[in-house]
Amino acid sequence: MARSKRAVLFTPKGGGGIVKKSKIALKPYLDTIAEHCSTLSNQELRDILLCLARDVPTSGRVNFLEKIESYLPGRRPAAIPDTDAVEQILYGIEALRESIQERISSIEDGSYWDDLDVWGDDGYYEEEPDSISEDQDEELGAFFDDVERLFLDERLEDARKVYEALFNLIHDIKKEAYFSPPDEIDIREARARYCRCVFETANRDKRLDDFTGAMEIDVSNPYNENEYDEDYPLMQDVIDAKPGELEDLKSFLPAWKKALTKRGTKGRPAGLLLEAVHRLEGINGVSRLAKKWENDQPQGYLFWLDILKKENDQKRIISVSKEGLKALKEGKPRERVARFMIDAAEELNDAHHILLGKRERFFSCMSDQNLLDLVDEATDQDKRDNELDTVIRFFEARK
Repeated sequence: MARSKRAVLFTPKGGGGIVKKSKIALKPYLDTIAEHCSTLSNQELRDILLCLARDVPTSGRVNFLEKIESYLPGRRPAAIPDTDAVEQILYGIEALRESIQERISSIEDGSYWDDLDVWGDDGYYEEEPDSISEDQDEELGAFFDDVERLFLDERLEDARKVYEALFNLIHDIKKEAYFSPPDEIDIREARARYCRCVFETANRDKRLDDFTGAMEIDVSNPYNENEYDEDYPLMQDVIDAKPGELEDLKSFLPAWKKALTKRGTKGRPAGLLLEAVHRLEGINGVSRLAKKWENDQPQGYLFWLDILKKENDQKRIISVSKEGLKALKEGKPRERVARFMIDAAEELNDAHHILLGKRERFFSCMSDQNLLDLVDEATDQDKRDNELDTVIRFFEARK
């Protein structure tokens, strides 16, 4: 796995919705490349490959060349771990667990400071130590590299075992100390690949229970249980984790929906349920849930609006946004609904709903920036005094 720094893992799209921005999963990635290649001649492909080769830094040229040579006809691809090596990986993960636990314990009981190497030359230390050292971070990343090779070589049974050991390790670390995966690990995609392994290797009579456990459907956002935790995959991420269809998905979905329905309206199961209902019932099913949940789970309206945005149905976005603004209470979700209205109204050059959207965005989240945007818009529409009167009445009504 190429390991490079990244600034953002997932970023909300426009006004809201659960949308991945800075990453692309394997299946759509390969499909896009295949589509590009299908339109090119041999000479054009050769020219593109040479351009890519020129962009490789000097230090990476040998590795780049070896990688190409390993896929030439008659040549075997890069070696992956054999069965014995997989056992060694599992032993290595267990050894890493012990090493991390020892470090955490030494920090907690103070014995960490008995090691003179942690003190500076002047006899002081500059900051509190991390629960996991840089070397341990790198070792963890190397294990994710190993399991990715297993996954991409279709050794799903082996990959499942290693992924399970890695995520159990992370789960246990989080119970004892603060932990954030290294930037080099795309933790959401790794979880999606693990879930794909479970779905494809589980016995049919155990698939629902095994898959439900792997998807960790009861995990909540640590700061707001109604929000979706972006470190965990949707079903679409599992589908996109590798090329090829997810066998038996259609017959699996009704039982999946039933299992999610029992979990109530917390963030993760609600987001997964909206996705499942959309697949089974279409947008009408999503709108039914949004109206049923209202402010109990604002994801309903945000998911509904995101579908309409993908369909480029600006008029319907405005209509649903108005409904959502009535149903939701002040807060970030309602602010995102207002953002959907603003974006749609701007597409339609609908000045009335642009102003309404900016007013409701301010009423949803009373920040200086939202107020400035509202006043600027009202000034542009020559309605500044009227709008300020509306704002004053809003505050008076809150007393």
